[in-house]
Amino acid sequence: STRPTGQDDRDPQWIRKPGTGGPLEYGPHSRIHNWVGAPFMHGSESPRDPIFLAHDCNVDRIWEDWNSRGGANSSDERWLKMMFNKHFISSDGESYSKTVEELQETEHLGHSYGLERVTTSSDDQNPNRVVFLATLFGEPEELERMGLPRYRAVPRESARVQQALSVSLLLDRSRLTRSIQAFREGGNVADGLGRPQVYAIIRGLRPSKPASTQLRVFVNCSYLSKYVPFSDPHYATTIGFFGVDRDHKYSPLSVLVNLTPTLRRLEEEGELSTNELAVQLLPFSLSGESVEEVGQVKANEIELVII
Repeated sequence: STRPTGQDDRDPQWIRKPGTGGPLEYGPHSRIHNWVGAPFMHGSESPRDPIFLAHDCNVDRIWEDWNSRGGANSSDERWLKMMFNKHFISSDGESYSKTVEELQETEHLGHSYGLERVTTSSDDQNPNRVVFLATLFGEPEELERMGLPRYRAVPRESARVQQALSVSLLLDRSRLTRSIQAFREGGNVADGLGRPQVYAIIRGLRPSKPASTQLRVFVNCSYLSKYVPFSDPHYATTIGFFGVDRDHKYSPLSVLVNLTPTLRRLEEEGELSTNELAVQLLPFSLSGESVEEVGQVKANEIELVII
């Protein structure tokens, strides 16, 4: 996930403030935590569960695989130099501290996933990477300086299993078309930033039943219901909610969703004829059966950014 909005130093207190979660975090990481569920895996006591280490090591392996294929970590010192004070325990029971920078190389931690690194040249890096990161970090002044438009809306309703939350935004049609066309023609796949992308940043998600609810995201689906499958061309992603503490409290979640593959499919099928995009949120049961398990999900804001 990205650092919290407004973070301007390396004070460890920022660790307690959630940033914007990416697909690896709110997807396989959070969803599997909740699938395993009680008594520990769905909340803050998850390290007590025997499967915790295998699950989170696998998430680490996926990230390492992305790095090995040329994916670049942030060079922002507010991330690299962040100190996790006394968060780690040695084999002799002593607590110790580490910065993020010290935890990036698995070999330094005494293990390896046997992945072969791919060398990429500086020419492969997207010059708009700084702007991309500024978007994730919620720094509007950087976007405005670069002349990138932002399309925002504040939802008035909550998302429910019986009624999806749908927020419509009017985009610059020419920018949208150029993004889809450039995505189709290819670009640098290694870091995912070499082609223009269309992102939705969904801020302040608050599920009433986080441990048993997941949230599916669709675009422009006129027939949306709980029966629409993942294979539908309008489907974008599924968000899991993880982090319930022992008092059943949940911190609002903000997520970043790449809508470009979905928009490309809709364009190819002739279903993207206007500049109006409806971002749709539909809760569903973790078990896929009981409607009673599904709570309502509120959102503070939905923003679209084309980079």
